[in-house]
Amino acid sequence: MKLNESSTKTGLVLLGTAATASVTGQTQLIDIDVTNSGVELGGLIPTIIMGLVVFGMLLEQRKKDRVRAWKYTKH
Repeated sequence: MKLNESSTKTGLVLLGTAATASVTGQTQLIDIDVTNSGVELGGLIPTIIMGLVVFGMLLEQRKKDRVRAWKYTKH
């Protein structure tokens, strides 16, 4: 994992947010608010989904980095 990349920093922030929401006792499974500015989605289920999506993005980036490194090494 390369901490100097912006995608890694973004992923870590989103994972931290998901962990914080889970630890602090997010009591609602899903919360949908319809306002004049649009629809806001919240709760534990969307938080977990977002965490899984971010984790998948991190794994995908790591796989790309490994493939890129493999291409440029001597075999």
